[in-house]
Amino acid sequence: MAKILFLSHRVPYPPDKGEKIRAYHILRHLAERHDLWLGTLALEPGEDTHLGRLEAMCHGVHIAHQRPIAVLAAIAAAGLAGRSMSVAAFANAELERWCREIMRAVGPDIVFAYSSAMAQYARDHGPAAVIVDFVDVDSEKYRQYGATRPPPLNMLYRSEAQRLLKFERAAALGANACLFVSASERDLFAMRAPETTHLLHVVANGVDAAYFNPAAVRAPAAESAAIIGFTGRMDYHPNVDAVTWFARAILPRVRAVVPHARFEIVGSAPTPVVRELARGGDIIVTGAVPDVRPYYARADVCVAPLRIARGIQNKVLEAMAMARPAVVTPAALDGIAGIDGEHVLVATDEDAFAHKVIAVLQGTAPPSLGPNARARVLSHHAWDAHLAKVDAIIAATAPR
Repeated sequence: MAKILFLSHRVPYPPDKGEKIRAYHILRHLAERHDLWLGTLALEPGEDTHLGRLEAMCHGVHIAHQRPIAVLAAIAAAGLAGRSMSVAAFANAELERWCREIMRAVGPDIVFAYSSAMAQYARDHGPAAVIVDFVDVDSEKYRQYGATRPPPLNMLYRSEAQRLLKFERAAALGANACLFVSASERDLFAMRAPETTHLLHVVANGVDAAYFNPAAVRAPAAESAAIIGFTGRMDYHPNVDAVTWFARAILPRVRAVVPHARFEIVGSAPTPVVRELARGGDIIVTGAVPDVRPYYARADVCVAPLRIARGIQNKVLEAMAMARPAVVTPAALDGIAGIDGEHVLVATDEDAFAHKVIAVLQGTAPPSLGPNARARVLSHHAWDAHLAKVDAIIAATAPR
């Protein structure tokens, strides 16, 4: 049993969005086996509502609240100073002081930094080993933004990609082990930072198949519309890009053949661009919902038309666990053990994507897609099986 200081850039409960799901399951797994102290940041009001749940898992929990105006000021100062704005967004003097106190009073064996930005709190780690869960290569996301966004944002994103990669390389070299969510993310980082190759490991995401279980959800009422479902936080640019591309370029092709098709966009914080999509009756934007499972259950087909994607897409794993047929881009399937035509349908362009959605809606796609998808996540994406790799890494890196 080790003493672990676990650092997360967002409060890891409830696990209701991508950046919290992996953090929560790793935290839960480690708390069952080790003594944990959790330090984390909260930007939105009410994020400490579930403090008791976290305190039941850990010996100590500290949530440092960030003020949005202070975060914006830190980002601007970092940009002017030539430092990574992403790292500056998660710098917090209060959390820094708490980490130093835990290092002095507890003397943890391991500092586990969830997300590269949290590695800044592990600089004075003493004899403790350091594990950084990069999840995916954040600097590559900004490089992609720089290639697709209009001026002057493209120049800002390109600059941030370079600065963040510099920080990521230093963080990796200061760690004993670095985790990535898929082999492609690990290999990409190894290409960008070849001096770190010996430190890199793959720990894939799982899915809570007991929770995302069609048998646990009341069957939805019959719908006259053919429902096409998408889930995700709707102020996140890759999700916004995905639904606007689908709504403007793919849905008209689908409705030309299946005129009663309806596109449901389910997720919190929809931007004005996303809300604007709902002006016609064929697109519904729900905003935040208390439980996403009924929306999976009511969808005739789930889609993940992501053109910009990093890491494993939980929305695809959840749709598969809910035994829904899914049509996805290759980027959305990265790191997921799904086979085109057997567990999901994969499409790369508008025509192919529309054709495969139509096939599902008209019943010409393999009817076994949904059941096969659930069986696949049960056999290949159980959390404890993936997190056993974390146990082995901890055993190999913890000071003896």
